[in-house]
Amino acid sequence: MQPLIERSIFSTGFLGLQCSSDSFEYIATYIKSEYFEKAKNKLAHGATQQAINNSDLRGIKIVIPCDEVLTEFHKRFKSIYSLISKKTIENKELIDMKEFLLPLLMNGQVTISKN
Repeated sequence: MQPLIERSIFSTGFLGLQCSSDSFEYIATYIKSEYFEKAKNKLAHGATQQAINNSDLRGIKIVIPCDEVLTEFHKRFKSIYSLISKKTIENKELIDMKEFLLPLLMNGQVTISKN
C-alpha cells in the first residue's frame, strides 16, 4: 500500500504503526481482528472523534511470534495483501473519476454514447 501511504496524511489523534517488511501482513491481520477491534473500542476516548494513543495501545495484548513464524506468515500472505493493496488503489482511482465525471454528466457537459 506504499503508493496510498505516500499520498496520505495522518490527522491528529490518528495512531500509526510502523512495521518491518516481514511483519506487515501479521500486524495488518491482527488489527483487523475482532479481538483488536473490541480492545481498541474499550480504550478509545474523545468527545468528537474517538481515538487511542500510544499509551492506550500498550494496553492491548498481542502475541509476537518468533522470526521464523513471522517470515513464513509474510511469505504466505504477501500476495493476498498485495492484491488488497492494488484493489484499494484502483477503487480510490475509480471513486476520484466518478466524483470528477458525475457533475459533468449531471450538467450535460458530458454524454454517454451507446455503440
